[in-house]
Amino acid sequence: MSVLIPDIQVYQSIAHKIKDFQYRKVCDINYCEILRLTDGQAEDFVVNLLTLNEMSHLAHYTDGKATKPRLSKTLNFKSGQELISTLQLFKYFQCIAYNIELFTIEHGYGGQRKGYGEPINYDLKKSHDLLEKALYTLACTIIKESTDYSTLKWSDS
Repeated sequence: MSVLIPDIQVYQSIAHKIKDFQYRKVCDINYCEILRLTDGQAEDFVVNLLTLNEMSHLAHYTDGKATKPRLSKTLNFKSGQELISTLQLFKYFQCIAYNIELFTIEHGYGGQRKGYGEPINYDLKKSHDLLEKALYTLACTIIKESTDYSTLKWSDS
């Protein structure tokens, strides 16, 4: 599988959207309990996702000469960005999750102990787990908020 690193702007937009969740009180499409993080936690989460994504890319394409990830240093978490929709956040998360290859980071491309060939640290793993949980939670929220879903019956009786 190939590994893509989305634009830095994607990661910055994700951080901005997650920061917005902490102020939401109404359970609707713009509310996600699992992503109600402080500004600092949101930024750390996004930095960790970018780091994992870049580590996957480096482990996959550098033929055993993986260097340290550097892209997270280019992130700028300035305010005033346009807020993305929850649906766009979900799509970005799908793309990032697809392009993070934990096995490749730990074992190298094809399991040949190239690339990093080392365990992923706890904070990075924790961020990956949060990404997976957020994908599930956002999918449920998006479905629940759809007009078609709200018109369906709970039971046939």
